[in-house]
Amino acid sequence: MRYQDEYDDTTLKGYCQGLNHRAKALGVPGIITPNHLLNCILESAGVCQWCGESVVGAEFEIDHVISLSRGGPNTAENIALACPNCNRRKGEKHPAQFAAEIVAQSGYKTPLINRLLSRYDDEGLVQRQMFASDDDDSVCDDTVTDSDSAVVPPYTW
Repeated sequence: MRYQDEYDDTTLKGYCQGLNHRAKALGVPGIITPNHLLNCILESAGVCQWCGESVVGAEFEIDHVISLSRGGPNTAENIALACPNCNRRKGEKHPAQFAAEIVAQSGYKTPLINRLLSRYDDEGLVQRQMFASDDDDSVCDDTVTDSDSAVVPPYTW
């Protein structure tokens, strides 16, 4: 669908039918109405809710924030306007993971990303130490020396 300020009911109904058909095929609850869809489009103010790029006059897609294949509901609260690039890149990823990717690449946080990262306590942005234990929050030193001054790796097998 191309972003514009006005949409006819036929276009909105057709897009909703596609969303609802996919959800029904996956056994996911919920129905998106033309009114839900119109509100999502207009509330976006013409920008991708993931990357913040303008979609005015361009193609856009409606993304299920928590994808239907991950069990996300087909409801108005779970949809966001996305540019085709973001929608494809996100795919079935967890929304917090994709939000963290966007922030890592651009440094920019949209309102949707801020909501997601606060909901998931920024867990997507935390790089855990590969060999640290779950209760060890310290920075891992690369090497440790034993009493013979031999280099011992910081991990055990």
